[in-house]
Amino acid sequence: MLNRLKRHLTRRPVVGLDLGVHGVKWAIVDVANRQIESLGYLPTGGPGGATLWEQLPRGVRKLRTAVSGQDVAYGYFELPPVERRELATAAQAQAQRTIPFSPEETHFSFCETPALSQRNGHIGIFYVAARRSRVEKLTSPLQESGFEVGRVDLPALALCREYLCNHGPQPEAVLLINVGHRLTQLVLTRQGYPYFARDFSTAGQDFLYSLAMCLQCSTEAAQQFLTAYDFRSRHFMVEPALLRWLELVQRSLCNAENRLGLRVSRILLSGGSARPGLAERLAERLNRPVISDGWQRLQPPAGEELARLRPELFKVAIGLALEV
Repeated sequence: MLNRLKRHLTRRPVVGLDLGVHGVKWAIVDVANRQIESLGYLPTGGPGGATLWEQLPRGVRKLRTAVSGQDVAYGYFELPPVERRELATAAQAQAQRTIPFSPEETHFSFCETPALSQRNGHIGIFYVAARRSRVEKLTSPLQESGFEVGRVDLPALALCREYLCNHGPQPEAVLLINVGHRLTQLVLTRQGYPYFARDFSTAGQDFLYSLAMCLQCSTEAAQQFLTAYDFRSRHFMVEPALLRWLELVQRSLCNAENRLGLRVSRILLSGGSARPGLAERLAERLNRPVISDGWQRLQPPAGEELARLRPELFKVAIGLALEV
């Protein structure tokens, strides 16, 4: 796989890089043709202690990655008609009212969306803001290793891009949920545009901690149990953490629908902690269709190694690589 990765990266050295707790996922996408050229996964520490930077070929220089957590803010609002040259200033001025850090500390960006209110001439704005020091902390090690960080994005936006490319534009509202080890990330999208995003810290680590405490075992032993676990079995050791997670998702969904006046028609799960049975338990709780998001229009390159990789692991990395 690394030899194939080297060939692709030499020709198109722009990589979507999803930095996770247990490993790093990367993707290379032919943006013009919307074709996945290569996918890769390296567990934390790598084989024999090798790092990602030792595994990637020297020709790679440009990366795109994502920042999340408590130093990130995002939201949706609408602006009355403004001159195009004044739009960026007006958008940041409006967003700054709810951003919990000063403009000097803020790394700010936004995208235009169709206005949900459909008021004449109004412009929908979905903004993302990150504390500048957090962005620098993320990018500095990459830059010191000789890489150029082309863009630091939000996982929610990457998930929207991957969904749009994988499923095509859909008129209904869809909730995308990425369940990682430390964070669960949600984004409500319609026709490929984001309108609501939230993340919370109840995630895979909570399922793991519950198991380790109940079994009085190591994290490694609990991880082995959880890897083979099906949430439909309703084991008493996992249920408290799962019920907290289900409640947070339900509250987030209700908040988004009430705020935006939209009705979510279906929910797609992804992420390393979206284990078997989780979609069914969430569908039962919400009384909505919930599926594990796999390959649709996007297909991975042929290869035996990729056949063993779960497609839901790469949603953020692919979305980052799709940014033009």
